[in-house]
Amino acid sequence: MPRASTELSFANTEEAESLLQRVRSDADDLSWVTFVYAPNSHNILDINGSGTGGLGEFRDNFDESQRMYGLLRVTDIIDGHTTIKFVFVSWAGAKVRVVPKAKMATHKGSIVNLIGQAHITLDASEASDISDDVVMTRVTDASGSGSRVLDKPDQTRAAVTVNKASTSSARPSVPKESNAEVSFGNPDEGKAAIKQVRNNDDPTDWVLFGYEGQSNVIQLVATGNGGIEEMKQQLKPDTINYGIVRVYDCYDGHTTTKFVLILWVGENVKIMRKARITTHKGAVLEFLGQYHTDIPCSNHDEVNQEIIMTAVQDASGTAVHVKDKAE
Repeated sequence: MPRASTELSFANTEEAESLLQRVRSDADDLSWVTFVYAPNSHNILDINGSGTGGLGEFRDNFDESQRMYGLLRVTDIIDGHTTIKFVFVSWAGAKVRVVPKAKMATHKGSIVNLIGQAHITLDASEASDISDDVVMTRVTDASGSGSRVLDKPDQTRAAVTVNKASTSSARPSVPKESNAEVSFGNPDEGKAAIKQVRNNDDPTDWVLFGYEGQSNVIQLVATGNGGIEEMKQQLKPDTINYGIVRVYDCYDGHTTTKFVLILWVGENVKIMRKARITTHKGAVLEFLGQYHTDIPCSNHDEVNQEIIMTAVQDASGTAVHVKDKAE
């Protein structure tokens, strides 16, 4: 059984590990496996399904009313050489309630320990998030190849090209690129804003970054001292944003500072744009620095003070939380 709320385990460890080993074996036809949270449990994973039918069959196995995880094996052809890639999907279905969805953020480390490493990670809530084009574009971006197949070497797909639009602005101090590489406009300004949020003596308790138009340049959007409710005013349906919010966690009379990462992908962001920016996450997290838990969200109902503090509670194991600093 799990020792803490942030730890996951399989209901049937032997069978689950056997299926994962088969998916990871080039000699086995099994190409995917999915897991679902057991009924009335936030920590136990049941086997949901497995199969040999590749991405299409894998995608059909996900349920919009469930929280699930999946591992898929695909084949990538580079200069005539076949290589194997593994795609991990973290699925919080569109019909899943906000609080259970937020709890998944605290399980990210544990699920990697159970399922193992993957070349590509996708967060999804509906079938279009793991369409053929989205998945295989990510595989291409990860390897730099031009030909991809879903699961067998003879199922070659054509390359997908995404045209990037660029806009002019006086703010960025670095050139805008048309490729998948991310850069930061005025990084010194951004670092100074992050430093304010990380200083308990500074009233600034949030900072938000976003893309300049459709480019891959990330710039400072805003800062404030009104917490998540104030930050939410900057989160738009057609934008992608990264933010840090400072909150205070009170347990047994001791107050500690916690930092929460907000990962916003608005509901109107195009699918291919979502797929492209997932390759930026590592660079963005390195720029933002350490945090205690994260909240992926796409509409305002998925992020508020209660949701944030529930995630902080699950991550730290504490029971009482306050937003404002203890007197």
